[in-house]
Amino acid sequence: FLLLFHFLSFSCTSSLLNCTLTPKDMKNLCELLTRCPGLSDVNLSGNLLKDPAFRVLGDFLPQVSVSGRISICNNTISVEGMCCLARALTLCPRTEALEISLQQGSQIIVKFAGEPQKGGGYPGVEDSTGQQLPVVSKRLQLTNCNIQPGHLDRLLKTLKGCDSLELLDLSGNALGNRGLKKLLDALPTLRGIREIDASDGKVTMEGVIWLADSLGSCRDMSDVDASCGGSKRLIIRFHRSASRPVGIPPAETGPQGNGHGVCKTLRLCSSAIQSAAMDKLCARLTRCLSLSELDFSDNNLDEASIEKLLKHLPQMQELKLLNISNSRISTDGALLLVRSLIDCERVREVELRPQGEAFIKFVKVKAEQATCRLNQYNLDRKNVENLSGILEKCSRLAEVDLSSNVLEDEGVGCFLQSLPRLHISRAINLNNNRLSQLGVLYLVNSMSVCQRVVEIEVCLGTEEKSLIRFMQDEDEHQGVRSIVQDSHSVYETKAHCTIARRISLRECSFTKEHLAKLADILDKCAQLVKLEMCDNTLHSEGLQTLKNTLARLGSLQRLEIRNNGISREVIVNLVQELRNCPKMLSLRVRESWITAGEAAVLVSQCLDLNHNIQEIRVNRNTLHITMGSCPPCTEQERDFPRDGGLGGPSSTSAVKSLSFVDCGLQGHHLSFLQEVSQHCPQLQELDLSHNSIGAEGAKTLLSVLPAFTHLKKLSLESKQTTECEIHLLAIGLNCCSNIQSLNFSHNKIGDEGAKALARVLPTLRHLKGINFSHCCCLTPMVGFQLVQGLCQCPALEELNLDSVQLDDRGMACLAAGLGRMASVKRLTLNKITSSPEEGSQAVLGVLGSMRTWRGIEEIALNEIRMGDKGILELACHIPAWDRLRKISLSENKIGETGGVRLTEALVGCRLLEEINLARNSIGDTTAGKLSEVLPAMPRLRVLILQSNRIGPMGGACLSQVFPACKNLEEISLAENIIGRDGAVSLSDALVQIKSLKKLDLKLTELSPDGSVRLAGSLGHCVRVEEVNLSWNSIGDDSAHKLAEVLPRCQRLRSLDLERNAITIIGAEAIAARLKSCSSIEVIRLWGNKINKDDFPYLQEKDPRLNFSSC
Repeated sequence: FLLLFHFLSFSCTSSLLNCTLTPKDMKNLCELLTRCPGLSDVNLSGNLLKDPAFRVLGDFLPQVSVSGRISICNNTISVEGMCCLARALTLCPRTEALEISLQQGSQIIVKFAGEPQKGGGYPGVEDSTGQQLPVVSKRLQLTNCNIQPGHLDRLLKTLKGCDSLELLDLSGNALGNRGLKKLLDALPTLRGIREIDASDGKVTMEGVIWLADSLGSCRDMSDVDASCGGSKRLIIRFHRSASRPVGIPPAETGPQGNGHGVCKTLRLCSSAIQSAAMDKLCARLTRCLSLSELDFSDNNLDEASIEKLLKHLPQMQELKLLNISNSRISTDGALLLVRSLIDCERVREVELRPQGEAFIKFVKVKAEQATCRLNQYNLDRKNVENLSGILEKCSRLAEVDLSSNVLEDEGVGCFLQSLPRLHISRAINLNNNRLSQLGVLYLVNSMSVCQRVVEIEVCLGTEEKSLIRFMQDEDEHQGVRSIVQDSHSVYETKAHCTIARRISLRECSFTKEHLAKLADILDKCAQLVKLEMCDNTLHSEGLQTLKNTLARLGSLQRLEIRNNGISREVIVNLVQELRNCPKMLSLRVRESWITAGEAAVLVSQCLDLNHNIQEIRVNRNTLHITMGSCPPCTEQERDFPRDGGLGGPSSTSAVKSLSFVDCGLQGHHLSFLQEVSQHCPQLQELDLSHNSIGAEGAKTLLSVLPAFTHLKKLSLESKQTTECEIHLLAIGLNCCSNIQSLNFSHNKIGDEGAKALARVLPTLRHLKGINFSHCCCLTPMVGFQLVQGLCQCPALEELNLDSVQLDDRGMACLAAGLGRMASVKRLTLNKITSSPEEGSQAVLGVLGSMRTWRGIEEIALNEIRMGDKGILELACHIPAWDRLRKISLSENKIGETGGVRLTEALVGCRLLEEINLARNSIGDTTAGKLSEVLPAMPRLRVLILQSNRIGPMGGACLSQVFPACKNLEEISLAENIIGRDGAVSLSDALVQIKSLKKLDLKLTELSPDGSVRLAGSLGHCVRVEEVNLSWNSIGDDSAHKLAEVLPRCQRLRSLDLERNAITIIGAEAIAARLKSCSSIEVIRLWGNKINKDDFPYLQEKDPRLNFSSC
């Protein structure tokens, strides 16, 4: 057979199966193998080999030239034979692994690391000729081999000096605690080991405690992973420096100290840890100076064990995370864990639930703020009292989350009794606790019993919500700025050392009795600024109960009543009751019936009964009234009959602004303007946008406009107004001598309408602003005539010709007119030219006309293809624009030359708030130049640089200066390849940008590690509302990091993660944390590595996960 084998040796693989080989035969065979350099695999299975034959093979292995593997399965081997083969790991540089398992037959395989290669080795590793060989990492796997503790001495002696051994797998043997102890004692001789697997080795909790000792004393041991008290899974991992070559011991690559730089972890899962064992285990762990994570998930922890754990936690100085997910912990045990907030000042976050994620997180020194989340427990009154007692002793609480605890009204009421004694700086979450209307009243009443409560938000609908927010430190020290704001105006007051309070009640279905109690509570709520009541089915009788109280709330600035099923009569009565409000009050009422004719009648009656109304608007089906503070009504006014209309005595109204926007008004509904024109002499603003007033409405306006002698602003934005109607309105404008602002945007002006407007515009001597944006149906000739009319309005301060395309003649006329408008403050000329030429003479002429301007504040010149030639012209004028606040030059084919020149010109614009250079090609050079300029713009809020060929260097330069822009709210670097360097720099910057509200990094080629850092930094952006990270390579690591920081982003509304590499694992992690993120409206996950079949499962976890491409 040896002769036969000799011929077979010329092939790559050779097999000699099911023969009976003696030790002598094995010797002859091995000598032959040393002379067959071309062999890759040799199979000697089933040859009745025993230990003597394995001893011979082991002696020859360093000399054989097999490049792949030698299989010796289905032979008889003892531990002695295993040790003979294992010697090759030390003596043979190319031996990569020895795998032996006796679980089913005998599987014995020796693996090699390919053909010997010359050069590239490390000192001390040479072949028989003295040539250096590359060192390979080695594995020894002896599983289910019935290895006893007594066998380990021989085995470990064999492995001594094998510095390339990285994996030692002894799982499925009978090591016991004694064998584990021998392994631990031998660790100094296993200098290259990375992992030891002793699973299913009959180790007990005592052995795990020994491991805890070694975790502290062994400098390279980094991870102990055990389950079932060590009897099932038991894996020990070691940290080896990435800079140390395989096989080179630590002593030759420099000292590591005592392992302080190695973050260490102990996992002990699926175990019943008794109190005595917990005490011993934790006592050992306190000596481990680098212990960063302690994992007791899936365990059974009784109160006694938890007591022992808590006793030692403060001594674990480097601990960052205690994981107790899915552990069986009683309610009393959970309360003990909450006590860690008091016992250990390093605790930053406690999150507990009976099933699912549960943990305690720590910081290095002292947590300035801490959060407590206790969810899905059935807390009774005694539990709530105990919990309150614990929380009262913690002075650094930022947030308490008691959602989903079946507290019901009694539990919530009990907890709120302790509210004045709790030191909570941010919020309390009581969602999903099965509250009734009584519980809602308890929540609202907390505002009167605790002075630090500033906001109550309750919803008893499908998604039950109950939130209490507290006064922040800046509110306490600086006072509160209360703002009543809408799309048209801002009214601002500042009350020093006061508290601005807000209440929102949705879907509460109050009865008359509940509303009476609510009224009593509201009477006691000092400094209530905003009250919102939505979808409550109040009906008319219910709101009547509240109106007297609402009229007495002197601090109330904003009242919102939406979709409550109330009638016109109730609204009118409420408006009448509020006419004596001492301060400015904004009232919003939304009902589906407020539209068209009903809206007109409602507005007419409100103006009739409340002469303090300064502004009244209807937008779709929402009525918005702003009432000013006026002296109390006279007896005559109070007794004025409601049905007398605006024509009664003393009926002069103070209203200055009247608006009906997109509410279905038609021409015949405008007849009420006849009475308005007679009894509202102070009217200054009239807005009838997005309605179909038709010819009848235009005629009505024509008849009433002369009576509005103080009218300053007229807005008729619409896509349905015809050329004829514009002509009629233009005639009516002849009588509006005081008009200052006109809005005809989106209208089909047509030639006749444009001609009429061109004739009337020069007569409007006070005209300061005009908006013709997106007007259509204009021929080039009539467009020229319209511009001619505009050019005769030299006092214009605001001009918007967005998308009104002009030919060269019209552009030349516009340029001439702009040169005479010295007072221009706001100019929009987007898409005004149809010329395909870059930097055309017509465009350059318009840009050159701006040379005399000094007061320009906002300018938008998007998509006019100015190119670098246009930018060079514009840059000559910008230095004089020291009042410039906004500049938008997107899609203008600006290159690096133009970008650099523009940046240099902006140096003196210190008031700049917004810069938009999207979709140009400014590149890294301009980005670097811009980074030098931005710190000189202290008011900068918005920076949009989307799609500008900015690379990692430019992204990094910009990011480094972002922290210097203290008011920066929006950053867009989308569609620029900022890569890893840009992401890392931006991550460092985000930690310091406290004002950021919107971040767009779509399609920026974020690297995996860069995206993880970026995700972590978002936790510092406490004001961020919208984040776009779509179309990158973000994976599950980043998703987990995002899930970790999302609860800290209390204002985040939208997170876009579309077209990334997130799997169901990452999506589950995000979904699990969303319950702590009440502000988030949507997480977009379309186009990730998630199976469509899993979409319903994930959306069941949280419906805010969106998988639609729309």
